[in-house]
Amino acid sequence: MSVDTRSTPAAAAVAKIAARLRELPGAPLVGLSAHDGVVLDIVAASAPRARLAEETQLLHLHSPARDAAADGVPVLVTDLARTSCWPDCRDELRWWGIGALQCQPLAEPGGDPVGVLTVYGHDRHAFTDTLAGALREVYPSAVDVLAACSSDRIVPVPREPRPVPGWFRDGVAALADSSLHVTNERLCGVSSERVLVADSPVTAAPEA
Repeated sequence: MSVDTRSTPAAAAVAKIAARLRELPGAPLVGLSAHDGVVLDIVAASAPRARLAEETQLLHLHSPARDAAADGVPVLVTDLARTSCWPDCRDELRWWGIGALQCQPLAEPGGDPVGVLTVYGHDRHAFTDTLAGALREVYPSAVDVLAACSSDRIVPVPREPRPVPGWFRDGVAALADSSLHVTNERLCGVSSERVLVADSPVTAAPEA
């Protein structure tokens, strides 16, 4: 999906969600990307470094955000240094100072994926309970923004299709005390010490 937001109704929505991302508790790096089933396109970012992290995930064929979008399952990695997943993307993210991340897939009410919201941290301590509560309030608005961008899409610049890899399905497990799904700790260095998201995938609230 390629969207020109300079002179469309989507511009205000994108500006508003970007402002909300910048105001999240703890000022984490946050990026919102659209997903049309083939590629990820960056919609909003809380800071220039957050956009660089989003670009890293977009440019690599194997990345946490791509897997979250492909399977509709949140990806939480509390220590990128310990994971063997997405080696090229992992190494570049670490070069940008990213040590932990959470990718939350977002979906329309019908269940079709529309995008991914990713929180980046230096380490797992960036993921606080206060941030968790604030994110739950942001997710529905993020879905609305992605829908607005989709309705204002322009003809995309031709590009080579990027295959979206499937998740390591045998490495996905549900935490006992939440609906958050994380990867197998042996594979991706995931810890269940902190839970950030509610039901997944997150969808927009149905209209009254």
